[in-house]
Amino acid sequence: MFKSINCDFRCSTIFYLSIVYCLGSILLSVSSGNFWGTEGHHDASIETPVSLLGLLLIAIGTGGIKPCVSSFGGDQFKLPEQRLQLAQFFSIFYFSINAGSLISTFVTPIFRQDVKCFGQDSCYPLAFGVPAVIMVVALGKSLAPVQPRVGNPHNALVMRVVDDLLFLIWNRLFQLFSSPADRCIRLSHLKATS
Repeated sequence: MFKSINCDFRCSTIFYLSIVYCLGSILLSVSSGNFWGTEGHHDASIETPVSLLGLLLIAIGTGGIKPCVSSFGGDQFKLPEQRLQLAQFFSIFYFSINAGSLISTFVTPIFRQDVKCFGQDSCYPLAFGVPAVIMVVALGKSLAPVQPRVGNPHNALVMRVVDDLLFLIWNRLFQLFSSPADRCIRLSHLKATS
């Protein structure tokens, strides 16, 4: 019972703080444009507090989401039986976070410098707005009802091929970054589950 209450609390925390994060991202995006004041003149008396409020909401949202998501993911596995799957989950989880960070490091400056918007030479609203839109879409997707896959065998075949390709890529990465002893454990586990 306690685990159920803890799970409900964590899910609610992730959901509500995601809303806070989305609001902060939207505020930061809106405050970075020249929407207040007359043409060519910024009204810093409005832009600065709105920017700071956006940053505060992003900090609160991130601070609440990050620890809950990682512990929620870890709770999905039964130890010690699923020790290897747990390690694989966290490897993929943190790889995804770092890959997203790497991609945004390159893409965000392109949005900011190479795109012109609202009569300015740079487009900060786009650079801050794209992550806001992505987070809003992710939040909306979490609200959508889950429908089981049905029907078309062609789709099932495509999904199987994609799953196999991802498995092969992951297996190759695992071989590159692990010791020979770890590879033997992994291979024996794969043979046992096949």
